[in-house]
Amino acid sequence: MTEQPGNTIRLRFRSTVGHDVETRPLPALWLSAAAVSVAPDSPPIAVFDGIWWQLDGQYFSGFDCEGRCRVSFHTHDTRRENGPFQRLWTASRVLYADLNMLALCDPSAGGWRSAGSGYLWPLICIEAVR
Repeated sequence: MTEQPGNTIRLRFRSTVGHDVETRPLPALWLSAAAVSVAPDSPPIAVFDGIWWQLDGQYFSGFDCEGRCRVSFHTHDTRRENGPFQRLWTASRVLYADLNMLALCDPSAGGWRSAGSGYLWPLICIEAVR
């Protein structure tokens, strides 16, 4: 059975001091090597400096995606889907799906390197699924 888009996801940014911060519910989120946003061409929700995620002047060590999701890696003409996953999270530059490393952010190269192939992907889309 093919997973259908639906529901929403939230990102919960983990604070090392202070309080965690959550995004509003969204159907999808986009990751680049420098930011997370609601669409590839929209203003960032949070920016990434290679170590920390920054949101509203606060620094966060990573984020957890709350909600069942699938991940697709994108270039200008290629798309590769992964998932669905029950849990998706980052720890610094590493993106994990369930219990496995999925990708490593490579800011100097301008994208995310697939843990499986090492291929550089400029964008990652995280979509909610039912």
